[in-house]
Amino acid sequence: NLSQFFDVRGPSVVVDTACSSALVGMNMAIQALRGGDIQSAIVGGVSLLSSDASHRLFDRRGILSKHSSFHVFDERAD
Repeated sequence: NLSQFFDVRGPSVVVDTACSSALVGMNMAIQALRGGDIQSAIVGGVSLLSSDASHRLFDRRGILSKHSSFHVFDERAD
């Protein structure tokens, strides 16, 4: 895990809540900072469609971009 690789001390947590994992992880870090449990935090997130079945399901439901580009919160978003 990254915390061991970089020799970072303190809690190391994996969050899997589908599309909201990064947001939930960020909220957990903010709460720990506010509560004085930690002095700093590193939070990261990634979304990965690791199977053809997931990709086909998302495509059928119109969740995927038709242009293979991302313009989150932009008028070009599709």
